[in-house]
Amino acid sequence: MAVKSLRSESSPAPSRKERAAATRARILASAYAAFVESGFQATTMPSIAERAGVAVQTVYFIFHTKTELLRAVADAAVIGVSDPQPPNLAEWYQAAVSAADPEQAVAAFVAGVASVLDRIGPLTSVLASAAALEPMIAEHLAHTEQLRVEGYLAFIRHLHRNRLLRPGLSVKVATDVLLTLLGPATYVAFTRDRGWSHNQYLRWISPTLVGLLIKDRPS
Repeated sequence: MAVKSLRSESSPAPSRKERAAATRARILASAYAAFVESGFQATTMPSIAERAGVAVQTVYFIFHTKTELLRAVADAAVIGVSDPQPPNLAEWYQAAVSAADPEQAVAAFVAGVASVLDRIGPLTSVLASAAALEPMIAEHLAHTEQLRVEGYLAFIRHLHRNRLLRPGLSVKVATDVLLTLLGPATYVAFTRDRGWSHNQYLRWISPTLVGLLIKDRPS
């Protein structure tokens, strides 16, 4: 009697759409590693294709140019690949704005943003150098920074509406503090330049922001 394959019984062959998504994800992961390792100018589309195990024509077919590929890599670092979600729709953001305790709200926001910074941090110098050469990247960076400002401002306004900010602390100043201390430049300065681990940064930044932004509790 013929023996059926395990694949046919328990795991059907992936669809064309699933194979395409897997190929795209593999190219993005390979491009991320190549850009971080070699920079924008030195990285080539053939080298990315070789890392990903695909034909270079496949890379060009999906992403067209190296500039568009870098932009896609940056987007994937922020919103993910398998289930892309803008930060304001992510579970961690919803947890931050729904937490009754202000310290828990800040901790949830910090943890979520820091997970993004952990992915985008290694790309910051690559994006900066590419922006000096490619207007598309410069425009993309300006757009993503504006989105970051809007997201942080929305969280600070949430704290303000619930009367959780320190007395005398304006929404603008609070937003500026959050943008600076919980930003890619500060994250990279600590985790790359000063050698802190991701968890060390988390253990420092969360209570620091609580102390700077949140009003004292009644004793």
